[in-house]
Amino acid sequence: MLLERTLVGLVLLPLAGIAIYLGGWVFAIGITLMLGVAGWEYWRMVRIGGYTPSFFLIVGGIVILSLVRHIFPSPGFNFTLNFLILAMMATSVY
Repeated sequence: MLLERTLVGLVLLPLAGIAIYLGGWVFAIGITLMLGVAGWEYWRMVRIGGYTPSFFLIVGGIVILSLVRHIFPSPGFNFTLNFLILAMMATSVY
């Protein structure tokens, strides 16, 4: 397990560096993919715990919010984004 995670890290590190260097939409799509995978892992862990979370609410919501954040950058959106992500997590548990 540790070996697999290390190999994935070694492969993704140069890709992350390229995305950071290029910036813009390349960076936004890279971050969105990373957050989508994190949401998927969260959804899996909650299902293993015996709950029935909504896959589309968690992963879809995270992906949409991430892209909306890039399309409409606004200083006040940070609080809204954090609140909506926490609300999605809470609804997935209860």
